[in-house]
Amino acid sequence: MINLRLRHAGLAVAALLAACGDNAVAPTDDASPQPHFDAHVADPPDAAVDAGLIDAAHAAAIDASIDGPADAAIDAAPDARPDATPDAPPPPPDRDHDGTIDDLDCAPDDDHAWVLLALFPDGDHDHVGAGTPIATCTDGTAPDGTSILGTDCADNDDRSWQVLVYANVNRDRDQATRPEVGSVCSGASLVPPYFATATGNDGDDGDPDRWRFVVLYPDGDGDGVGAGHSQIPCLGAAIPDGLTIGGYDEDDGDPRVTEDPDDDEDELLDLYD
Repeated sequence: MINLRLRHAGLAVAALLAACGDNAVAPTDDASPQPHFDAHVADPPDAAVDAGLIDAAHAAAIDASIDGPADAAIDAAPDARPDATPDAPPPPPDRDHDGTIDDLDCAPDDDHAWVLLALFPDGDHDHVGAGTPIATCTDGTAPDGTSILGTDCADNDDRSWQVLVYANVNRDRDQATRPEVGSVCSGASLVPPYFATATGNDGDDGDPDRWRFVVLYPDGDGDGVGAGHSQIPCLGAAIPDGLTIGGYDEDDGDPRVTEDPDDDEDELLDLYD
């Protein structure tokens, strides 16, 4: 591009010199050097002025004729190496350097708190609260005396915090339960007198000395084998006098007469002989 501009400058100066006519410097016969124009100098028009070949006005005209189109072409040309990676925008501010930007940080000047939690008061410190939740700026965990859970059914008892369903009870604390369905505030599991599964079948849950039903027969002769209509009382460990679990006595008035249950099986076998 520079060589092109110098060439244009040389041609323009040459044209001006040709048009000077009588004003041109005539050659002489002496050996003294004559002013001349060097087309390889950095600024040909100014060099021509310095050599006395043209005046300043002509030099300015030459500069205008050369610089105008050339500069426009240079300005229109694309950059040799455009910047393909624009500068990245600055990161959002995080004044306390806790990793949460200020716009999302509930405490932008406290690096120990950055997230809001709805926390319930935990009066018994069993990690389950109750009551009305309070919005609290935290580090993501609930401080002591608060909880993210608000389902405590007994916030003054650290042994109970959840409602569980039971299907059996044993209020007299004996050896058996009786069916009863309900729910109760508990801890990790049901505690007596409430149970999910049955143990025995307590006929009287108000008397610890009675916890089972037994099929009994009257034993009139006291031989340990009864007869007649059965009954099913609620008992403890002992069987009351005058009753027995066997009901096959053929003569309940004679203690010498009983019938072995195996006799019924023998009679059935005789029928097939």
